[in-house]
Amino acid sequence: QYTVLNSPKEEVVERAILVLEYHTKVLDCLRTGQANKIILHIGGIYNDKTAAIQRFKTNYLRLSEGIKRRLVIENDDKLYNIEEVFAIGKELSIPVVFDNLHHKTLGSLTLKSEFEWMNECKATWRSFDGKQKIHYSNQDDSKKPGAHSSSIDLPEFISFYTTLGREDIDIML
Repeated sequence: QYTVLNSPKEEVVERAILVLEYHTKVLDCLRTGQANKIILHIGGIYNDKTAAIQRFKTNYLRLSEGIKRRLVIENDDKLYNIEEVFAIGKELSIPVVFDNLHHKTLGSLTLKSEFEWMNECKATWRSFDGKQKIHYSNQDDSKKPGAHSSSIDLPEFISFYTTLGREDIDIML
């Protein structure tokens, strides 16, 4: 949440790039494959979402190829829904992680089910990216909307998994 590529402040973007370089080096030093990813949200809106999205795109192009091979983007629960993140990912060839709780909190204008969005996002994952990753969690009912619970509702998850009908996916709980 503190690594913000679309900040209007250049020093924030420069620090974000340094953080991404550091994490990429750690993964490289551990000799992990390209399927080991760094997950990032798009960032803030800064009173102009269109300009903020353009800054993300522009600053993404500044990243090293090593970072680009590891970076994936995810929908969030407040600012950037799956439809917006998917469009950015598709344009820049960045794999997209679908987060079910974030989608429930900040849905898209396109009336697609979460399973349809997961299948759309699969198309952003190339074979060298490894298995498509998604995030699955439940709402913590004692906290604000979008807050993850400390555990998952097992019957609800089993229903989700059964309905998903796919085994070619990495579900991060």
